[in-house]
Amino acid sequence: MRALSWGRVAAVATTVVLAVAIGLQMLPLLADHAYLLANVTAVGPARTSAAKRAVQLNPFDSQYRAQVGSAYEDEVRALLAAGAKAQQQGKDVTPYANAVRDRFAKAEAAFKDAIRSSPREYDYYVALAALYNLGGQIMDKRFYTGAIDVAKRGMAVEPYGPAIRVQLAEALLATGRTEQAARQLEYSLEMDPSNGEAALPLAYIYQKTGRKAKALEILKTAEALLPGQAGVAQGIASLEASAAATP
Repeated sequence: MRALSWGRVAAVATTVVLAVAIGLQMLPLLADHAYLLANVTAVGPARTSAAKRAVQLNPFDSQYRAQVGSAYEDEVRALLAAGAKAQQQGKDVTPYANAVRDRFAKAEAAFKDAIRSSPREYDYYVALAALYNLGGQIMDKRFYTGAIDVAKRGMAVEPYGPAIRVQLAEALLATGRTEQAARQLEYSLEMDPSNGEAALPLAYIYQKTGRKAKALEILKTAEALLPGQAGVAQGIASLEASAAATP
């Protein structure tokens, strides 16, 4: 029996270790590539598949988990648009409704998973609260309660985050708590006067309560500080037209 060639054994062992190390280094790179596909290039179910692939390749990055939630939420919105078109054409919308519920539940699970993975990440609370507000609009008003609960948890993580207060205000406004909603939006604009997402609903509240001049002021401020925000210029035009039409 020939003696073992220890040099060859060492070379093989070294090669195996290097191969494993290279493989482990490749996984995060492949995960990043899948994440970029989901975030930039892919759309629809392809985006969701890429996001899920990123999590499979690197389950330790909570951003990837949140991206799965965002991808499923996009599917919900696309299905809502397709369902509305089908309804206009007199088609059965049951398959669309069932698919919306399925994707919504999967988006909710993914955002919750991201929060469990990184409970101090403020953006995940914003995303889940926004999803619940969408659920309140399209499925069941009880989702607004979930939005309020999640928003309060997000505010505990980041008390000075305007985005979570906007989501809280949306849920409060939808459930008839107008004054509470206004306070959250006013505080958001104190932190960031350019925030059109806060200015628009607050302008709506001011307009409904007879404070049109104040509504116009906050919209013009937001537009001046950050031009081109969705809905802000239209809101200004609507208020100005309303004021001109008033004798």
